[in-house]
Amino acid sequence: MIRHQTEKNALSTVVAFSAGLRAHELATIRRANEIQPSPHRQWDSRRFNGQDNVQKYIVIGKGGLRREVALAKNLAEMLEFRRLEVPNKVVDREIFYNQYYDIGFGQAFSQSFTNASKTALGFSHGAHGLRHSYAKSRTKILCKLGLSFEEAQKVLSQELGHFRPDITLAYYR
Repeated sequence: MIRHQTEKNALSTVVAFSAGLRAHELATIRRANEIQPSPHRQWDSRRFNGQDNVQKYIVIGKGGLRREVALAKNLAEMLEFRRLEVPNKVVDREIFYNQYYDIGFGQAFSQSFTNASKTALGFSHGAHGLRHSYAKSRTKILCKLGLSFEEAQKVLSQELGHFRPDITLAYYR
């Protein structure tokens, strides 16, 4: 699919898949040394277990929750290549964001993904399907590391920014 997208949307597809991001969260990605995760949450130390050689970033999700995400170092290098010298003020779905990287996000990215998927595969489950794929992949990894399914769901719910393990069950449809 990424062969059917612009360079910046293709990078967004890989980042969203690799970190389980929502389309709008791509606009909010920041270096972990620039902003802190939400302090009012108790973060599980097992987040990102099994992911080696990663760079941490912070995204802002639903309700303003700031959470860490992990990107493979080579992917982080590609992202840093698209770093903006000055953040752009952007809007998506009537919400304003400060964007720090020249990558696709939000509605335009979602449409790009859908079009690329239809061209490449003949159908699309939408960009949110990348988040579902991340959830399934991470559950397998966490269980292989010895976590029970229930423990894996707890960890995954934090990686996805839900903090409610039961919500993650929807990602297996």
